[in-house]
Amino acid sequence: MKYLTFILILLGLSAYAQTDTTSLKFSEQESKTEQIDRLRKHLTEAVVEEDFSKMAKIRMELENKNTLNYIGLYPYEQMALDYLSFDFTQIPYMILYLDTAKPMNQAIIQPTYFKLGEILQQKLLENRIKTIQTIRNASLPEEEKKLLEIQHILMVSNADTNMTQDSLNTLSRDFVLTYPNSAYKSYVATYALYDYQPSKWGLGLDFFIGTNLFDGDLGNYFQTSFNFGIAFEIQYKKTTLYLRNNIGFSKTKTDISFQEDVWEKNNTVLTFLPEASLGYEVYHGKKIKVAPFGGISSMNLSPTLDKSEEEEYDKIELGFRSSPCIGLNLDIKLREMYGFVTTRKAEKSYGIIKIRYSYHKSHLGGRFSGGIHNFTIGYGGFGRTQNRIIYD
Repeated sequence: MKYLTFILILLGLSAYAQTDTTSLKFSEQESKTEQIDRLRKHLTEAVVEEDFSKMAKIRMELENKNTLNYIGLYPYEQMALDYLSFDFTQIPYMILYLDTAKPMNQAIIQPTYFKLGEILQQKLLENRIKTIQTIRNASLPEEEKKLLEIQHILMVSNADTNMTQDSLNTLSRDFVLTYPNSAYKSYVATYALYDYQPSKWGLGLDFFIGTNLFDGDLGNYFQTSFNFGIAFEIQYKKTTLYLRNNIGFSKTKTDISFQEDVWEKNNTVLTFLPEASLGYEVYHGKKIKVAPFGGISSMNLSPTLDKSEEEEYDKIELGFRSSPCIGLNLDIKLREMYGFVTTRKAEKSYGIIKIRYSYHKSHLGGRFSGGIHNFTIGYGGFGRTQNRIIYD
């Protein structure tokens, strides 16, 4: 009975070996692409089963299929197999190849079976902790160990929800600064380190509403007005150019006599207060910005458009006359915005609530001296493009 059992075991092993061997043999009818795809399917099964002996055998077959015109295994798949086998010696050389290889002009026939890459990434992620620990304990130069860790993160990045670009940046930045003359620095800086700094230039836009309070002689003739408008800002470093168009509606407090006409009491007043001013950030915190400013505005007071063409009002108008203005901006920063400055580059943009006070001195002269206190609150956005830092 013992001999019978032993014979059956031998026959089973022989049958398995024969099946395993024949699975790697090809018929004359199979094209090279079909052969590669079949091998890749067998390799996928071996990876799932973590059958390292079978993985090594099929890998050798696929690497032999790599020619100038055919791809059996992609470089990232070869590296993934090395990581899974805890054989890290060839990975740095492969990284150098990827960094320096020039694109080939000849047509390359790629495999049609792509599930292998997906399975390899899943396995890398499953074994991540063990792999990283093995790398750190390996008898390799520290430079190569850090490189291997960065490359492993790159290879599982799409599937690893716990790893952020900021975390990868920290490792990559430390690498390029610690090893400034490393042969691998270019690769890490190009493919792993996405470090950005904001542009010196910034753009802003807001829509606002508010009120105009007239003082001096102007306050004797005109009631407090409601106003609205649109504002643009162009910033360089901490200096900002504000361009604003302010339109308001008020009423006359009393009859206003001109040479030939009378602007009657309680008639509607149309106000224009365009402005160009320069501001400077004196405080820029996480949630607020404060910037005093000064500039030039142009004041205009007139009957509304429907009355300005009537004969009794056609000669009534105060302005446009330039006058100085000063004031203070308070920006309250809101959530991040996307696509505010550009759709092609990275940016750092956010919504804003802009609270603003300005005083506009009247240059209308004579009985219309005084000024306007302008209070507004606006909603809009501000942003700068982000430029990637190049580590030479």
